[in-house]
Amino acid sequence: SCSTTVNKYIIDGFAQGTTYHIAYHSNMGNIVSKHEIDSLLNEFNKSCSLHDTTSVLSLLNTNKTDSLDSHIKTCISYAQQLYEISNGLYDITVKPLTSAYGFAREDKKESINIDSILNFVGMSKIEINNNKLTKQHPQTEIDLNSIAQGYSVDIVCNHLESRGLTDFIVEIGGEVYAKGNNNGKGGWRVGIDRPVDGSFIAGENLQAIITIQDQGLATSGNYRKFYTNDKGERINHTINPKTGKSNQNNVLSVTVLAKDALAADGYSTMFMLMGKEKSIEYLNHNKEIEALIVYSKGDTIKTHITNRLRKAIEINR
Repeated sequence: SCSTTVNKYIIDGFAQGTTYHIAYHSNMGNIVSKHEIDSLLNEFNKSCSLHDTTSVLSLLNTNKTDSLDSHIKTCISYAQQLYEISNGLYDITVKPLTSAYGFAREDKKESINIDSILNFVGMSKIEINNNKLTKQHPQTEIDLNSIAQGYSVDIVCNHLESRGLTDFIVEIGGEVYAKGNNNGKGGWRVGIDRPVDGSFIAGENLQAIITIQDQGLATSGNYRKFYTNDKGERINHTINPKTGKSNQNNVLSVTVLAKDALAADGYSTMFMLMGKEKSIEYLNHNKEIEALIVYSKGDTIKTHITNRLRKAIEINR
């Protein structure tokens, strides 16, 4: 039975090779267990994980099945929209390239034949028909890392809502969705890390704090996953699917607020690939997306903040 006392409950754990944190307010007691959250995320892992060789995604990539489940179908369908918006810069078939560069938990190849690999990259090379995936080339593989984690946040949120909760925040590996109020005090405050090379401890050096309510939030950047090759060149984990090369522009990180975490996750990666000018142009015409773009100008770090976001953001100087 319900009481008039509203308490805050916390659930922390590990999933998808990272951590998750959930907080919710309830006058119905502790109605969501860690076990049910772990079970939900384990089930999702069995669908979209690249690192589980028995997942549906791994079986699709190794041509051991052509059958799609609902999770992968949702991710591919949304990725197709971003592919078209970005004129092919956002592309989930980039996995042969990320693998070659060593960003898919595989050893990087000493010599990368980009032209050869590009033959297998491109969302025009895959098609969905009656829950079946058709590939033009068996070597084409899908990487959902830029979108699946945000989607997993939404799945957990849907579960919390199904239990009657209206005030909560869910964070998985930095992707966030917040609903309702934090202890009746308005939205939830989320820290955004400063995009400094070698910054591996979340929250240690904040660029900004954003208050969100009924929104998803995700941040993409190249300041944690990169290496320097034998030629002294910086190789970022964001790979341009058109050139096959590590993406190089002056954008250091992009934080996106959207209607859900799936959209925020995908758009943040897309903007990293599009660069500052094209991203700002798109944001000026899309009122459903808000963003904080952190970029370099010479030796100075600059920020671009959409007008709608300014009321909800605190910038740390």
